[in-house]
Amino acid sequence: MRGIVTPGRVSIITAVYNAAPTLEDCLLSVRNQSYRDVEHIVIDGGSTDGSVEILQRHSSLLAYWVSEPDSGVYDAWNKGLSAATGEWIGFLGADDVLLPDAVSKYLTVCGGTDAQYVCSLVRLIRPGLPDKIIGRPWSWPAFQRKMTTAHVGSLHRFGLFEKYGNYDTDYKIAGDYELLLRPGKDLNSIFVGEVTAAMLWWQ
Repeated sequence: MRGIVTPGRVSIITAVYNAAPTLEDCLLSVRNQSYRDVEHIVIDGGSTDGSVEILQRHSSLLAYWVSEPDSGVYDAWNKGLSAATGEWIGFLGADDVLLPDAVSKYLTVCGGTDAQYVCSLVRLIRPGLPDKIIGRPWSWPAFQRKMTTAHVGSLHRFGLFEKYGNYDTDYKIAGDYELLLRPGKDLNSIFVGEVTAAMLWWQ
């Protein structure tokens, strides 16, 4: 059961499974946001590599966390959605980080609008290769062909999930893309033309 929505609050949901080398940087990047009304929800899938100990050590930074088996990232995200109280929802991988002003930039652009989805540019860090900037403004003609927006650098208004449902756990990948296909051309989206996050990409 979802908690009472707090207008203006942003919930960041992180799914974790054996991510000890990068998890602390992820947690601190949320804690260090210049926008203060941010809650961080972490769903761990039963890690055995020290991730749980890191969560225990940083539990004061977290609004909610749990470590238990799940059926994949979309199951974990749905668990996070059930615990979230934010008007806006973002998803941050355990090996990704938000830049310090990311949330402020999102809300500055979408404040006072009816936007359901806010996306941005993201720095893709590719070990052994040059970094790459990904993410484009949402466009229905382009989006029908492939995922063009950067999921890590996005916020979703919670009403989007209330209207179209949670993630389909039958998907192993591309469930984030499938969810945004549901509203089709009616998705109300805004773009932040700045890098707001860094995403580690393992080849």
